[in-house]
Amino acid sequence: MFSWIVTCPLTTSILLPSSSTLSIISLHLWYVQIKIIYKFV
Repeated sequence: MFSWIVTCPLTTSILLPSSSTLSIISLHLWYVQIKIIYKFV
């Protein structure tokens, strides 16, 4: 039980930044795609 209490926040703290970075990257890619599309329109 104690190890779960210790490892659960640890995995969350490891996973959360990576997921936020992924969302930022995907948002940036989406933004770049839209800029490219509007450039050609």
